[in-house]
Order: sequence, then structure tokens, then C-alpha cells
Amino acid sequence: VTTCSPADNSELFRHVVGGYGLFGVVVEATLDIVDNAVYRTSREIIKSDDFPKFFAEVLEPNKNIGLFYGHLSTAPGNFLEDMIVYRYDKVAEQPPADQP
Repeated sequence: VTTCSPADNSELFRHVVGGYGLFGVVVEATLDIVDNAVYRTSREIIKSDDFPKFFAEVLEPNKNIGLFYGHLSTAPGNFLEDMIVYRYDKVAEQPPADQP
């Protein structure tokens, strides 16, 4: 059994976190938790070339975005030309205290 973290055995840690079991099996983990927030999901199809402008004007200024990611098109007709940007915006309402 080997202990790893971002500070200790950092190269192994980096591989284990995204390694799909190829670099070892996690048998114990210490996790930091965060508040349970509610997010509203949305998606938008844009041209891949427009992403830098979209990021600067829409995503980066919005402090309520908790997560965003994009998928580039792999369709034969527009390979890498279009992309879908998924975003998750925090909303004001919170889940009831008795729900996980």
C-alpha cells in the first residue's frame, strides 16, 4: 500500500486520480467537502473559433458558474467546427436540509 497526495508521490497521485484503475486501486481516501449547492444546467452550440470570445464575454464574467466544459464536434460534416458548451449556474434556492 502506497500513500499519495498532490504533495506526496505527486506523479502517482496524478495518474491514479484519472487512471481508471490502470495505476492502482484507491482503498482509502480523505475528501474535503463543500456546501451542497443547486445548479441549473444549460448548453449552447457555438462555432469552435468563437469560443475565446464566448469565454471572455459570457463565461469568465459570470461568477455564478460553478462548472463549464465543451465538447468539440466529431461529426463528418463539421469535424471540430462546432462545439457544445455545457454550463452549470448556481441558483438561489437550496435543497431541503433532510435531502442529501
